[in-house]
Amino acid sequence: MNKFKTLLFCLGLVCFYSYAQNYSVANIPNQLKENANAVVRLNNVKVEVEDRDKLTIYTTRVVTIFNESGERFISAAENYDASTKIKNMQVLILNEDGGEIDKIKEKDFVDRSVADGFSLFNDNRVKYLNYTASRYPYTVVFTSEVKTSNTAFIPSWRPVYSYYVSVQKDIYEVKAPVNLGLRVKEKNFDAITITKRKLGNGYQYSVSDIPAIKPESYSPPLETIYPKAMFALSKFHLEGVDGEVTDWQSFGAWMRNKLLLETYDLPETTKQKMQNLVADKPTTYEKAKAIYEYVQQNTRYVSIQAGIGGWKPMKASEVDNLGYGDCKALTNYTKNLLDAVGIEAYYTIVSADSYTKENLDTDFASIQGNHIILEIPTEDKDIWVDCTSQTNPFNFIGDFTDDRNVLVVKPEGGEIVKTVAYLNDDNFQLTTANCTLDVDGNLNAQVAIKTKGTQYDSRYHWESRSEDDQLKHYKKYWGNINNLTINSIALKNDKDKIEFAEEVTLAANNYISFSGETGLFVANMFNNTMSTPDRYRDRQTPLYISRGFTDKDVYRIKLPENFAISTLPESVTLTEEFGTYSFKVELNGSTLTYSRELSWIAGTYPKEKYDDFRKFMRSVSKNDNAKIVINNHQ
Repeated sequence: MNKFKTLLFCLGLVCFYSYAQNYSVANIPNQLKENANAVVRLNNVKVEVEDRDKLTIYTTRVVTIFNESGERFISAAENYDASTKIKNMQVLILNEDGGEIDKIKEKDFVDRSVADGFSLFNDNRVKYLNYTASRYPYTVVFTSEVKTSNTAFIPSWRPVYSYYVSVQKDIYEVKAPVNLGLRVKEKNFDAITITKRKLGNGYQYSVSDIPAIKPESYSPPLETIYPKAMFALSKFHLEGVDGEVTDWQSFGAWMRNKLLLETYDLPETTKQKMQNLVADKPTTYEKAKAIYEYVQQNTRYVSIQAGIGGWKPMKASEVDNLGYGDCKALTNYTKNLLDAVGIEAYYTIVSADSYTKENLDTDFASIQGNHIILEIPTEDKDIWVDCTSQTNPFNFIGDFTDDRNVLVVKPEGGEIVKTVAYLNDDNFQLTTANCTLDVDGNLNAQVAIKTKGTQYDSRYHWESRSEDDQLKHYKKYWGNINNLTINSIALKNDKDKIEFAEEVTLAANNYISFSGETGLFVANMFNNTMSTPDRYRDRQTPLYISRGFTDKDVYRIKLPENFAISTLPESVTLTEEFGTYSFKVELNGSTLTYSRELSWIAGTYPKEKYDDFRKFMRSVSKNDNAKIVINNHQ
C-alpha cells in the first residue's frame, strides 16, 4: 500500500475510534434485538484488486454480543500464509454505552495453524480474537487489512449468513482494473431490499436493518434463499500460476494444462502392475473396481494445504512411492492407474456437504468447490467414486457429494455435469422381525434390517465399531422399548450389492402392559415415529425435503397361548404430494402380521404445504403408536 493509502487507512481508524461511542446498545432498533444473539452494527468490506497478482481486503466489523451464543458472530479473525499477509489488525471492546473497555493489538491475537488431524503439509495459519467477556452486552470493533498475491479468490458477499443474528448495516465494495475482467453473479437478490451501485471499475452493495431469522424445521439452506454475490476475475493469479478463463470449458482447460498435466508421471513398473491386476477382468466396471479397491488398500488420506499444493495435486509418482495423499492427489493417482489400463477417468471438482448439496454455478466459472472426486464412464453408466474413502464401496459416493452440479476436467476442457442422485426409493430400509410374546408379557424377537442408498451410508459404519458402541447404538435406536436387552448382533456389509444387513436378537420384560386380564402393546416395535415436526403460526420458508426415503416394515408376532385379540387398529393409507404412509395389522390364528410403509419424496414445496406435512407426520406418529388390546381367556 502506498503512503497515501496508508495515511487514509490510519485516518479512517482514528475517525472510526472517535465515533465508537455511537455504538451504544440503546441505539439498536428494537426490531433488530428480537430473536438476536448478536447484532452486526456494521460490516464494511472493501476489496481492491490493484493488479493481476495484487489484492487488498480492508475490513471493519462492529458486532454487539448479547449472550454467550452470540460469541460466534464476532468473526474477528484473518487467515494468512506465504502468499497472504496481515498488514493491520486490531480490536476495540466497547461496553453497553459504547465506551471503550479494552484495545487489543495484533500481537495479542491468538496465532495458530489451521491444520486438522489429517494434515501433513499445511502453511495456512489464522490469527483470531480470544476474548472473555465479564458481562453482556458488549461490542467488538474489528479492523483489518490483508494483502495477497492470489487474485483467484475474491470474497463473496452474503449479508444474511446465519440464524439469530441481525444486521444493522452491511456494505461490500469490490474494484478491479478493467483489463482483468471482473465478473459478478447475483443470486436471490429479491429476498431483501438491496442497494446496488455500479462503480467505474467495480460494484458496491449495501443492506440495512435486517432482523434476525429463527430457524424453521425442514427449511432450505439459508444460502439457497437469501442473497449472495459471487465475484471472479477473468485474468487472475494463483500461487505463482496465472490463469485466464471466461467459462467452465476454459477453466477446465486451464486446470488440466497448468495444474494437472505435469503430475501424470506414473512409473512404468506400476503401470505394468495395474495391467496384471486387471488382466482377468472382462469389463471396464470390474477393472475399475479392482483398481479403486487397490487404492483403498494401499493408500491413506492426509491433508496437504501448502502453497500451490493446496490446489495442485502431488505427482502420481509421489503418491505411488509414499502411499498417501489428499483428495486431489488420491483422485489424480487413481485416474493415472486407470489410464494405465486404458480406462478414461476424469478429475472432478465438487462442493461436498451432506445437507446443502451445493451446486457449482453452471454459468459462472470461478474457483468453487472444496473436494475432488472421480468420474469413470463405463459401458452402462458413469461411475462416481471418492478416492479418499477407505470404506465406501466402489460406485457409491454417499450423501456427501451426490445430486449436485460438478466440474469434470476432460482433455478438451471443463464440463458441468450432475453426480448420481440418491433419492426417494433409492434410500431404502426393510425391517423384518419374528417376535414372541409370552404369558407374562415379555418380548423376544429376531430383527433383520437391510438398507440401501443414504440409509446404507448412515448405518454401515457400525460394522467397524466396538461391541460396546454397538450395544449402546441399538438401545438408543430402540429407545421406545422399555427393559430392552440385546442378546446378539450380526452385521454384514455387502459392498457388491451396496447393502448393509443387521441381525439382532433381543428381549424386553413386560412389553405388554397388563391391567388385570387385559393387556396393551404397540405392534410397531422397531421403526416407531415418536415425534412430529414443530408448529409455526407464520411459516416463513418453504418445506424442504433434501432426498427422501422409503421404509418398509413387516413383523410377525406370535401371541401367548390362551390369549386373544379383542381390538385391532383399522388399516390406514395416506397419500400426499410429499409422501405416503400405510399400515395394516392382520390376525391369522395366534399370529399377528404388522405391515407398514412410509415414504418421503424429495423436493422443495411451498411454505403453505408445511402444515399439511405436519398433519401428515402427526398422523404417522399416531398410527405408529396405535395400541393393540389383548385378553387372557384362561
